[in-house]
Amino acid sequence: MSGHHQRRASSIDLEATDFGYISTAAETGVDSGNTRTWTNVAIGGAHPNRLVIFTIHCQGLTNSTTYTDISINGVTADQWEARSDVQRGVAAIACAKIPTGTTANVVFTSSDGWTPAPSGTGGTGDLINGYRAVNYANTFSVKSDANDGGGSYPASTTLTTTDTIPADGFKVSILGWASYDPFTYTLTGAETEDYVRDIDEALDSNTRGVWVSCSTYSAVANTNHVITGIGDNVGLANYNIMVSGVFTPE
Repeated sequence: MSGHHQRRASSIDLEATDFGYISTAAETGVDSGNTRTWTNVAIGGAHPNRLVIFTIHCQGLTNSTTYTDISINGVTADQWEARSDVQRGVAAIACAKIPTGTTANVVFTSSDGWTPAPSGTGGTGDLINGYRAVNYANTFSVKSDANDGGGSYPASTTLTTTDTIPADGFKVSILGWASYDPFTYTLTGAETEDYVRDIDEALDSNTRGVWVSCSTYSAVANTNHVITGIGDNVGLANYNIMVSGVFTPE
């Protein structure tokens, strides 16, 4: 398990806190009306105080798409945050306490639907990344940053979030760049790049880009944790988007 951490005894029981990246499903979401559903996504071993966290990227159907709900195994996410962009992109983080089972069905609902791949299953850059945490609170502080292309292809493609991570806490982030050209990036500040999806006409001849889900654990308090992603300015960025969440032990 990439980025796996187990540390101190919790105030809830004698088991230490535990956090780690579990799995990713790419371009497998199935669309039905306004929902996109990923099925049987691995969420790790069951635990009475297991928190399941997902970082998500997908594209809405129109530039006015809004995002209305995320559920995990039928449970509305205790907290979720979606950063949208006028070019239809959305980066989201969602979490819920799911004590039983080893897989989850995740449903993401929008106001008017999703941009599908040519096959109609999933979409270009459609990602869901799963993390398992034990004895962590089911809320998070969130920071987001977006540098919208807006059709003008900005010269700057820098995304950054700055947060305070408490002792024994962790931060997860999802960020990326959608482009019409081959695209590269540089990422600093993250402990692990848990999943990288490099899209190069994988499902759509007009779409390229890079999407990254990353995480950082901090054994001691870090009052100025910065993650910065810089896109390759040679490529024309259609949109750039990022959201980060910080989780605290119970």
